[in-house]
Amino acid sequence: MKNVGGRIEELLKEKNMTQRELAERSCTSESAISHYIKGDRTPNSSTLSNIATVLGTTSSFLLGDENEVTTFAETKRILARNAANLSKEEKLELISLLMS
Repeated sequence: MKNVGGRIEELLKEKNMTQRELAERSCTSESAISHYIKGDRTPNSSTLSNIATVLGTTSSFLLGDENEVTTFAETKRILARNAANLSKEEKLELISLLMS
């Protein structure tokens, strides 16, 4: 099971985002992000929430919940939060999944 830092690092890679970009977008220092990824520190709840929002996920997932999305409402919230960041291909993939 991955820790918070491992999940942050994994999502950064998936999104082709740097630690600096995450820090700027989540109102956190780049140094703090580095410490979270190394496992030296754990973000407080507010910071964790900001990081999760930027990475398009939930605090629960970052904390280790294997079932990232458990309800339809949560799915809608995540999609709404990230719709502007989805590529055309990703949007078409979502439509295809919904139609199957």
